[in-house]
Amino acid sequence: KEAFARSCNDTFINIAKDLGGDTVVRYAKKFGLGKGLDIGLGNDDGGLPDSQVFAGAGIGNLAIGQGDVMATPLQMADVIATIVNGGVRKPLRLIDRVISNRGDILEVKEENEEYRVLSQNTSNELVSWLSYAAEHGTGKRAYDESYGGCGGKTGTPQINYDPKANYYGWFVGYFPKDDPKYAMAVLSREQGEGGATAAPIFRKIAKSMYK
Repeated sequence: KEAFARSCNDTFINIAKDLGGDTVVRYAKKFGLGKGLDIGLGNDDGGLPDSQVFAGAGIGNLAIGQGDVMATPLQMADVIATIVNGGVRKPLRLIDRVISNRGDILEVKEENEEYRVLSQNTSNELVSWLSYAAEHGTGKRAYDESYGGCGGKTGTPQINYDPKANYYGWFVGYFPKDDPKYAMAVLSREQGEGGATAAPIFRKIAKSMYK
């Protein structure tokens, strides 16, 4: 829990080594990573590595989301929502139906069924970690009691084909803390890590939504 709050990569590399890369990738796929979200509009697939990539020392990149591990902000908001929903993934949808300018229904988008990714106990534990990370760890600049507090995790993304990406940060979280209603991912292109750049933006948005 403390390592999660402080973003201690060594801890997660050791955990991934104990679990094995195949297990990590299997759960990542259950969370919806590695393929686009079926929301009715095209979106990026992201990516997960093949087994030969995370064999040996490659397990380190898999553990901390580097190398061939790629995810969009929308996918990460979906991950957070699944954790906070007691480990049940409720697929997102942006488009309900397509209607012509004459009012004719051209297409109805089917709603995907929800399914369990994590046990309730595991989900509860992760929620406590996320809450602790936001209140006491790297995400504390996102936390504010005025909107009910939050849980979340900072990150330092690297973005394909963007030479300035090393200076970006993001924060993915939920709020209010004790009765979550919203999941949100903030990607900041301002110089600095996620706790200094994206977390304050999350706080401002959450406060405005609460008001």
